[in-house]
Amino acid sequence: MRATHPPELSARARFLLGDIDLAAARGLEIGALNRPVIPPSLAAVTYVDHAPTEALREKYRGDPNVDIDRIVSVDAVWGEQSLAECLAGRAPFNYAIAAHVIEHVPDLVGWLHEVAEVLRPGGELMLVVPDKRYTFDLLRQTSRLADVIESYVRGVRRPTPGQVFDHFANLVEVDVAAAWAGTLEPARLRRRNGPHGVLALCRTALDGAYHDSHCWVFTVATFPGLCAALADLDLMPFELVRFQPTPVNDLEMLAVLRRPPEGTPGGLGGSFRAVLDRLEARQLVTRGDGAGPDGATLWDTLVARLDAAAAATAQAEAERDNLASREAALRAELDRQSQQIKALAEELARLKSSRSWRWTRFMRAARGGWGRRRGDGDAPPSQLSSSLSQ
Repeated sequence: MRATHPPELSARARFLLGDIDLAAARGLEIGALNRPVIPPSLAAVTYVDHAPTEALREKYRGDPNVDIDRIVSVDAVWGEQSLAECLAGRAPFNYAIAAHVIEHVPDLVGWLHEVAEVLRPGGELMLVVPDKRYTFDLLRQTSRLADVIESYVRGVRRPTPGQVFDHFANLVEVDVAAAWAGTLEPARLRRRNGPHGVLALCRTALDGAYHDSHCWVFTVATFPGLCAALADLDLMPFELVRFQPTPVNDLEMLAVLRRPPEGTPGGLGGSFRAVLDRLEARQLVTRGDGAGPDGATLWDTLVARLDAAAAATAQAEAERDNLASREAALRAELDRQSQQIKALAEELARLKSSRSWRWTRFMRAARGGWGRRRGDGDAPPSQLSSSLSQ
């Protein structure tokens, strides 16, 4: 039986919560800032962020996108300590919510494991994940398994210089409706930051400065694909139980992961691949559109098709140029032949005006006369003398 949720909850909150009873469940929300998925007036939720409440208000003072008076009261600060350590005995929880957070964490695998550690067996992690095809990450490549593994092995707690550069060097303004309509021209999108300034920022990141970045980039195909690959490496502590692909004219997908009960055998990657199969059946993705963690995204596929069309156009232009060259060569040969004919005509004209031509005109006339009489049964003198001698 599905739980009855307060009418004030948004549609995405209802999807994420599913059967969870807010009144009875213990919840955790990470990075709520001023827009919690579960407002404090509707349930007893523990709020975790990267800084205390007052520090957040000071940080976002003057930011037109953040109403600092609506920033929720932070109960625990998650920074250099593990999540379990910063919660100081408040765990375990029935669910944890992170809206537009997972893309910010420097160590994706470590973050997932720390969240799983504070959930009960069967507890759920509810994610709101931006789809890069409709955000300022549009020009970026989707995250690779190799990069996720490197950050995990290194145990990074701050965005790396590479993550900082990729984020800030590729930020662009994107119209969501235009992106959905397919009318955006990537080559015309203007990057917000110059590369040299971003490079200087990266150097400060190397010195330990924390620059909030989108460390990871996903699409509806690459998110479950990457999670499946992590599960195959026994690095994914969750199974996927609900998934909502990015709705039309929206920019975020919804995913609900569940910590398996104790003693559950491996093979969690199957739950992520099952979602990919359903998406493929609904023609929302294809295997060539990024079903694997290192595959091409839907946008990348379109770009590849455009590149192929451009290559075909270039080949046609090359063939056209080749035909033009052949035409020019033929015209040159024609001009040469014409010049040769002209030279021969001039030579013939000079010959006809010479003395020898004039002196031999009677011989030419006589030869022509005998030739004309051949048709009347006559023979030239040489043949007549031969006949008489016989």
